[in-house]
Amino acid sequence: MSVRWENDNEIWRVGGHPGYLDEYILAESTCNVHRVKDIEAVCSEEVKQWIIENEIELINQRDVLFNTSEYQNHLKHINSPLYIGNIKKENDKRK
Repeated sequence: MSVRWENDNEIWRVGGHPGYLDEYILAESTCNVHRVKDIEAVCSEEVKQWIIENEIELINQRDVLFNTSEYQNHLKHINSPLYIGNIKKENDKRK
């Protein structure tokens, strides 16, 4: 998590494949350990806090391709602490 940005408009794509592991996947896939590690990271309070502290705006692939705010709109709708508006408010309170 030691990322350095050159400017505020950079987009970094970080991918993973977290998800449910059923019997078929456990038997056939070579990525079992990676999926478990991906889900641990996605659910980690440490990662969530890092996103908040660094004011990372989470977006999905369609947001990048079509200049939409689909994922942020979802986070806003569920009042997620990872919604960029909530992040900025929380960080402004700390300053």
